[in-house]
Amino acid sequence: MKTCKKIAVIAFSVFITLCFQACVTDLELFASIDGYQEVIEDIFIYLPPPDDAPPPVPPSVSVKGYELIIQDGFDKPARFFENSFALTSIDGKNLFMDRLGNKFASPNDVQELCFDKYVFYENGLKGLKDLCGNVLLPAEYLSLTVYGNNVLADDDKNTYVFDGDKLISTVPLSKYDISLAGNNCLIVDFELCDLKLQPIMFGGFRAVSINDGIAKVKDSKERVGFYDILNDCVMIEPQYRTATQFVNGYAQVQSKFDGDFLIIDRQGDVKAVFNQRTFGFYDKHIFALDINGKYRLYDLEFRDTGLSFVSVYGARVYGNYIIDTSCNRIFSLLESQYVTESFKNIYPFEKGFVCETKNSFVLYDRDLIELGVYDGVVYDSGVLSVLHKGKYYYFSEISEENGV
Repeated sequence: MKTCKKIAVIAFSVFITLCFQACVTDLELFASIDGYQEVIEDIFIYLPPPDDAPPPVPPSVSVKGYELIIQDGFDKPARFFENSFALTSIDGKNLFMDRLGNKFASPNDVQELCFDKYVFYENGLKGLKDLCGNVLLPAEYLSLTVYGNNVLADDDKNTYVFDGDKLISTVPLSKYDISLAGNNCLIVDFELCDLKLQPIMFGGFRAVSINDGIAKVKDSKERVGFYDILNDCVMIEPQYRTATQFVNGYAQVQSKFDGDFLIIDRQGDVKAVFNQRTFGFYDKHIFALDINGKYRLYDLEFRDTGLSFVSVYGARVYGNYIIDTSCNRIFSLLESQYVTESFKNIYPFEKGFVCETKNSFVLYDRDLIELGVYDGVVYDSGVLSVLHKGKYYYFSEISEENGV
């Protein structure tokens, strides 16, 4: 086999773009892409087909509205997880694949791909390397969590916070509940902090969470309000005991812990009052518990649709349909009735539904038009992996720009 080195310019441009998008949060003061500013030309060995290799035989599987990315069959689904590359394998041999279907050699010890890094194992412990195989963190940890250039690493005593390979903080495991919220941003005991575990402040208030340019904040008396990050001003003064983030223009708040649940708009005006917690705001609908113990469905004009479900956790709105997981059926809001049989499981994704039966997987689009029946279907980051005759084939949606 003739193997040649070359740089995949398109692949790397996609790589840099996605890494940037994945690492940049609404908290732009703490965004950093220092780790992605230099691209090493020979970071990958491109794997072209051998000169004498026959062209791959097209698989006898297709998906309406999707095009085959590459004709090879793979051992497992393509999982990009916001990366530009997926770690996959052919006949047991690991390799990287980009979103265009180009294949690249992967290091032998790669276990998990994390942005521009990967996890490797030694003696049952985890370490971290860059894609060239250079050790960033030795294999000394029980767990590793990576977000962009930041890493949380746990041993049996401490959590270590790294920026690249630089240790920033060391915290005893039992002292705080810590997770990564974005690049250079942590969630520490349900509040936002920097890598040194210092609270992130807006307008003199501690930030709890950020969504769509709005920070939920707390004052010194633990009252909750909202801060407009984009316009650098207080949006709603801290005054509530509890509050959700804004979704579709509304948030749910309580003035006291045992009080009514108020639905407010971005000006703080009360739009509706419920005596039980509401759930959802999914696709311009909300669920609220009624006196019969069922969850009634309201639209975002707060009009009762007349529909109710046994459990809010068994009903979620996706477009014109509700997935009722109490019976694993799909309910049509337009027809006000169930429009599918009961499935073993229903997996929604941004382009439709994957419905698992006893022996197969049925793929539907967002309008509940059946696209096909397969041995297995997995959707991840724009790529549909279809299991056919023991191999996964990767498909991407055909865009309207291509005339379809």
